[in-house]
Amino acid sequence: MVLVEKGTFQMGGLWGDGANFESPVHEVTFTNDLLIGKYEVTFDEYDAFCEETGRTKPGDEGWGRGSRPVINVSWHDAIAYCNWLSQKETLPFAYDSNGNLLDNNGEITVDTINVAGYRLPTEAEWEFAARGGTKSSGFEYAGSNSLEEVGWFDSNSEGMTHEVGQKLPNDLGLYDMSGNVWEWCSDMFDEYPDSPQINPYKTIGFGGPVMRGGSWEYEARSAWVASRDCGSEFAKSNGLGFRICRTIPDPADTAAFPDKGIVLLLPEDKAVFENFPRLMKFEWLPVNLPEGTTYQIEIEYCWKFSNSIDEPEFFGIWAEGNYSPWISRSGLTATVLDHEFIGSQPGRWRVGYKDESGEIKWTDWRYFRFH
Repeated sequence: MVLVEKGTFQMGGLWGDGANFESPVHEVTFTNDLLIGKYEVTFDEYDAFCEETGRTKPGDEGWGRGSRPVINVSWHDAIAYCNWLSQKETLPFAYDSNGNLLDNNGEITVDTINVAGYRLPTEAEWEFAARGGTKSSGFEYAGSNSLEEVGWFDSNSEGMTHEVGQKLPNDLGLYDMSGNVWEWCSDMFDEYPDSPQINPYKTIGFGGPVMRGGSWEYEARSAWVASRDCGSEFAKSNGLGFRICRTIPDPADTAAFPDKGIVLLLPEDKAVFENFPRLMKFEWLPVNLPEGTTYQIEIEYCWKFSNSIDEPEFFGIWAEGNYSPWISRSGLTATVLDHEFIGSQPGRWRVGYKDESGEIKWTDWRYFRFH
């Protein structure tokens, strides 16, 4: 899954006459980060769900299964998959049997930030992610102004779906947000408001669940990041699938966090800290924590640094004598993803030098990114 950092964007578009209800353009703000599927859910993944639950596997039209996006699944099939995945990871269900969102206590809610389990993205979350989130380059399609580069549509699909991840990703590293298959969203289709919205979620509209992204059998217009459509919640199609997401809890909400005493850190080579004269490497150990759990982590320790510093101006501090004691301090946000802690971008790093009086003189925070 891919991290989509919270932010604000302009949702909707003004293409053509606006017949598909893509206007008015309006401001949408998200107050929490999101994890969203890097790819559309595949047949391999959905078939495992069917085998474990005894459901009938959907047809593949003779095109093949494996890494192709699952098709011929209804909105209810998609949310059932989400609940199954939540159960496997001991998370609360995100939906009840009628498709209502459930909070962490199993109560019906319309506030997505209180939903801990796997779910479908809201229409607004989907568009924000498709545009590239806070890293958006402003493309018409998800990752390019040329749909040929990023998606399968009627002009290049040869009349079928294709394995996920074969085209270029968007600015966030998400694949097939434009084309291949339409994707179910969690909320219902309705006209857009003309005022700013925060974490919008529509439970009632004049249409069924929203579908986004276009598909292999539709023209390029359908794959535009602002294009929208809807279908019956029971509809199935060979051009319709889905991808999953999860809300990341706010770190300030300590009730959502398990005991922090089990956070482990070892000096290995998983994550490389850049912009530092001597590369420092750490690995987040596998942990048994709920997916999406976020921690604020502070690390501080002392070490010896030879005075043969190549770029002392990098820190603005000169070391004297053979060696001088240095203190390192780092602060970052780490999120549990695939049972490992993954640092958010950017993290931060700074060092300090103890003077003769023992006072620590800290440099400014310097920012690094994880590989």
